[in-house]
Amino acid sequence: MLFSFLIASVSAAPTNTTGIDRIDTNSVKIDPKYNDGRLIQRGGINRRFDDGDLTGKGGNLSGTDPRRLARLPDDLGPYLCVMLTFTSTQTIANPQYNPWFYGYPYYSYARGSWMYQWIHVPILHVSSKNENAIRNEFFGPTGYADWIDEASWGQQKLQSSDVDFITINMGNIDPIDFDLSILVQLVTAQQTYTNKINSRRFSSRPYTRTLIFQPDQPACMSTYPDYCNRAQGGILGRVGPDPTFSRYRGSVSQKWQTIAHELGHNDGLMHSGACSTSPMRERNGYWQYAASSIMGVERGKLYDINAPNRLKLGWMGPQSVVTYNAATGGVEDSAGASVLWKAYVSALNLGPAGTYRHLLLKIPCSTCTSAQDRSSTYHDGNVYVSFRGDDAAKSKYGVDDTIDWLNRLNTFERGTCTNTNLRLMTNRVHVHYQRTVQIPSELWTTLGQGESYEIAGPALVIHVCTVNDELGAVVTVGADSATAKALCP
Repeated sequence: MLFSFLIASVSAAPTNTTGIDRIDTNSVKIDPKYNDGRLIQRGGINRRFDDGDLTGKGGNLSGTDPRRLARLPDDLGPYLCVMLTFTSTQTIANPQYNPWFYGYPYYSYARGSWMYQWIHVPILHVSSKNENAIRNEFFGPTGYADWIDEASWGQQKLQSSDVDFITINMGNIDPIDFDLSILVQLVTAQQTYTNKINSRRFSSRPYTRTLIFQPDQPACMSTYPDYCNRAQGGILGRVGPDPTFSRYRGSVSQKWQTIAHELGHNDGLMHSGACSTSPMRERNGYWQYAASSIMGVERGKLYDINAPNRLKLGWMGPQSVVTYNAATGGVEDSAGASVLWKAYVSALNLGPAGTYRHLLLKIPCSTCTSAQDRSSTYHDGNVYVSFRGDDAAKSKYGVDDTIDWLNRLNTFERGTCTNTNLRLMTNRVHVHYQRTVQIPSELWTTLGQGESYEIAGPALVIHVCTVNDELGAVVTVGADSATAKALCP
């Protein structure tokens, strides 16, 4: 038999902005309380079961995550949005008035010019989007709350009452060039912020995230509009800014897709990349933002979270995963049942369904080379195989076949980035690579019916036997392409 598996405002010296996200300006839902994983206690932190390491194992925790310490896993929020403003002064020349000339400006023949007076006008700088606009990014018909409800298969929801706003005026301190670390220090030192946090200090629902929205400046709207679009989120389990904070500057960076991206960092996710034609790619051809995922470059698309990252977030538990055992050739489920060399992989957006629907095939690969870092192999490397439909379960968010001619994706084959374009994403098998520790996920290729992919390193080939649009695919794993193909039922 086959496993059922449907393959988811302040002025100090400007600081180094390395690691800041640069924004490119160019279903059937399960019960909200459903949890196909389990809560476990590890290192004193309650978290959902995941195949990764969201507690900082292998890295130091920077701050704590109150949601993981004190909240149920299916609860989101409350979030605190901090709207920063600051005041600058603009000096303008006004004609000088003279009462002897009935209030009109006058011309001085002695000086040979019209007489003017210099006036200093205060200008209040505010966020590109106001509170109502940002709230709409959260709760619009297509927005963050709707997105995370679908992506988590109903396991996580955000209510309108769980997003609060405060405004902090920084006087003449201009925060435009400040990175997240400095902004956290400045905001947390403000009494307005302290009072708001204290209002929930003894509540069973303290704020779990603080989102800082920086004010615009004239340069944001004229001379350097792209310069102003920056966002940054502290990464859970990594040394760096507090992982419960994020910041957003410029109109593009204040869209819901960017908010979802940075809050993904708060949850411990790294970027989703691929080999790319982007001019921003690394010398080896890889670009950390390239993949069609919310943790890549969003570009205003309705992307969701890929399968490996949904596993890390605990949205799919061990029952949704089958694992290839190289020693036996068996594809094993969480109960220990095994089928040799093959699995039926279900469309990711169909979501978990007990023990009979598998969403992810995991192939441990200690000899695989990362597309981003080819300097060595890693003992904790894994190849993940999933299936992406187009509108499985009537999903609104996912992947699409739209080609970005500037940032086209290329395949990763035989340990190197190729010039072969990845043009198709829907109703195909997706092959990702990700280490167990917190590390970016890499999209290596997508496969259609009858196509094969050789995993460089372990001498294994993935073959797609059949594809059932919007439902899933039968895949096999063999020593070479001919063997894998011959294993098809």
